[in-house]
Amino acid sequence: NYLEVLVGYEFEFLEHLHYLNLGNNRIRSINNGTFAGLRSLEVLLLQGNYIIDFPVWNLKANRGLQKIGLTNNLWSCDCRYMVDFKNWLIRQGDIVQNPKTLYCVSNSSGEPGPFVLDTAYPCENFVATSIVQAKIQNDFLQPVLITLGLFFFILVVGVVLAVLRARLHKGVVKKCGLKLFPPEPAAIPKDDDKSIIYDAFISHSDIDTKFVNDAITTELENAEHPYKLILSSRDYETVGNYVGDFIVHSIESSRKTILLVTRNFLDNDWCKFSFKAAHLEALKTYKTRVVVVMCGEVTESDFDTDLMTIVKGAPSLHFEDKAFWNKLYAALPASQPNASAPDCFINETNYVTRNNVPGLTPAHALKSNPLVPTMVLNSNNLKTTTTLPHHHHHHH
Repeated sequence: NYLEVLVGYEFEFLEHLHYLNLGNNRIRSINNGTFAGLRSLEVLLLQGNYIIDFPVWNLKANRGLQKIGLTNNLWSCDCRYMVDFKNWLIRQGDIVQNPKTLYCVSNSSGEPGPFVLDTAYPCENFVATSIVQAKIQNDFLQPVLITLGLFFFILVVGVVLAVLRARLHKGVVKKCGLKLFPPEPAAIPKDDDKSIIYDAFISHSDIDTKFVNDAITTELENAEHPYKLILSSRDYETVGNYVGDFIVHSIESSRKTILLVTRNFLDNDWCKFSFKAAHLEALKTYKTRVVVVMCGEVTESDFDTDLMTIVKGAPSLHFEDKAFWNKLYAALPASQPNASAPDCFINETNYVTRNNVPGLTPAHALKSNPLVPTMVLNSNNLKTTTTLPHHHHHHH
């Protein structure tokens, strides 16, 4: 057929398609959502084309794939791309045809480069994004000993005060609860800080996208004073951009960064080099903006050293906590009033992830007090819902 470009709508409404052979065409560009709706796809053949930088790791959404053909393409040798490509091949090598024969092609010379799975490939220590790389280089230009000494002195004093404050707050909450001592909303950055665009950036696993959209985003964006949110699953423009750049920009442009830590987050996305490197570098500067939300059977003991460095001292919430929404609203900056904002909320539903992935599956119902909903995770009761019931209530 000599296809050259897949715009993204070519395979709509083909949910029962099992076999797709696009090999030996002239395909050079594939929209990231082209194969997203093929939920029954088992075989995908893309060999013998001119594909350069299609993010193959997006195919993890097609959970039924059993064979993928990728050989004889012009895969980019750009380090930022190759690191993610290699990590995906290591995890999915059993369904990729001849993974050891996959190699990249130099964008400048057109000459074949190293094999993607080559252990000697020099990209292993490459920092995922240009923004992260620039920031790391600037870190070496710090002032000399006198300034450093003053810095560490202030840091020690700050840590001591933070520890004392955290212990005092924890003791008060444990004895008296939030009803007697409601926390004040987080301070809002100055209005003249033009770099702040969003109220919060929600960082989460791609596998938990439906849960985040239905349970958290819907609640916050339909609050009495709606929050302006940014999410990678919804707002990331993949064409010509790398996920590391998007994460750094989102953290820098948001008043708060909500880390939704689930088993999917720890076992999948946090293991990706570009995803992890961007968080570590950006949050090194903006640690005070972090809010940790744990969901499911996850505790801080499951965190690795890098993640512990980020969340140390940050508010730590549990989605299953009956007072979760009270605590989350207290941890977030007060949103600006918006009289035209719709007053709709979700209070009862079962959640399932895309393609029946057994990820987060909470089924919760609001009690008589709409400000204190009970959230319950139910990993044994998966069911597909095409329409989410909405019930209207007001926050005061």
